[in-house]
Amino acid sequence: MENVTNLSREDLLRILNQSFDQIFITDAEGVVVYVNAACLNHYGQRPEKMIGKRSREMTEQNLWWPRLSPLAQRYKKRLTRKQISCTGVTMLTTASPVFNHKGEVDFVIENIRDVTKGRGIAEELEESEEFFKKIEACFDDQGEEELEISNFIAYSQVMRDIIRMARRIAEVNSNVLITGDSGTGKSVISRYIHDHSPRKGGPFIEINCAALPESLIESELFGYVRGAFSGAAKEGKKGLIRAAENGTLFLDEIGELPTAVQAKLLKFIQDSTYFEVGGTQEKHANCRIVAATNRNLPEMVDQGKFRQDLYYRLKVFEINIPPLIRRKEDIIPLLSFFLKKYNTKYDLDKQISMECVTLLNDYSWPGNVRELANTMEQLVVMSTEEIIAVKQLPSPVRNHQENDAEATSPMPVAATGLSYKDRYDGILATHKEQLKKLFASMYREFRSSRKIADVLKISQSSAYRALKKYCPDILD
Repeated sequence: MENVTNLSREDLLRILNQSFDQIFITDAEGVVVYVNAACLNHYGQRPEKMIGKRSREMTEQNLWWPRLSPLAQRYKKRLTRKQISCTGVTMLTTASPVFNHKGEVDFVIENIRDVTKGRGIAEELEESEEFFKKIEACFDDQGEEELEISNFIAYSQVMRDIIRMARRIAEVNSNVLITGDSGTGKSVISRYIHDHSPRKGGPFIEINCAALPESLIESELFGYVRGAFSGAAKEGKKGLIRAAENGTLFLDEIGELPTAVQAKLLKFIQDSTYFEVGGTQEKHANCRIVAATNRNLPEMVDQGKFRQDLYYRLKVFEINIPPLIRRKEDIIPLLSFFLKKYNTKYDLDKQISMECVTLLNDYSWPGNVRELANTMEQLVVMSTEEIIAVKQLPSPVRNHQENDAEATSPMPVAATGLSYKDRYDGILATHKEQLKKLFASMYREFRSSRKIADVLKISQSSAYRALKKYCPDILD
């Protein structure tokens, strides 16, 4: 400390706060002990919102990923890696362990620089990237594990479990039924199963049963012989089942398959044989069937619209992919993924404001990942500013914010004897002054929007917006 003996603590903190780079320090227990003001530029969050939080709490906020300090502490090694913040900032982070006299790690200091503009990357980055290749397969479930599929993000536990299940299923040759709402990623999971199966060297053939007229589905699937029907090719045509020989046939929207074709598909699944349209010679093919649907097949079976025997033949294994609203941990990583993807695609360098991230994270995404991807592409292409602002968000996202904040009816509030949750439910959407007093009282007690969110059973971003709306002086 001899080189800083003339500096007071206040002077030292003031100097660190002027650093262009973010400085982030955690102790041996993974608790954040210091963050300088540069974090506001990277995450839109003040230092006092981070200091005192444990590693798990920081990971759950998804402010940036992956986190390096737990790894630097575990492996006692300086690590450097590119990271993406929740606001779309590309950062070059170096995490350095600070050792005590026993060789134990007392602190980890992270130096984080914005390299969004494409500044050069140090040699140490390449060295650390090689290190990460060796250890990424060994990441545990402490928040560091990332199960990656090309163009597919799985940070939530439910999606990581689904990928593990798909990987196990891929190793056998049984049929698979993938269910879930439109836009959740059923086709990506089907391709993942093929790519990790013994059939990965064979073709992957996909057909959308809802995209073809009913009269053409049978001939597309099974092919047809010469002269089978008016307008048929003179030489006939082999079907997709034959094209998928030794590979995988993916039948998307299987619930739209006509009843007559269902019977023919059932025969093929049972004994691997079929007849071409207009043909009399039995054909044989060897392909795995993976089917997907957003329909309720058991209900269709009860209504006589889908064969029960075919349903059970298809669902030897079933994978259900939940809607995005049920795996909200994936939303911010998806926002970052698609921001980077479309910046690269259109040779742009757009960023997104923290307020936009908050609103997008709170949105219900009825169109799931497909809607999110389309929204991000639209924002990247149509935004005239370098930083995407709230006014550029689609109206459903902005309207969702207003409905979320105001959509309850007035209720009387008792003067005493009610919990904060009861009081909140009672006065929401009524008098601003009452809400201001309530949130001010809660903030004085809990000092954290996260804890307030837990008490009120709302999202942390909603609690933060309420504090900002009704008690802006508290957050200053």
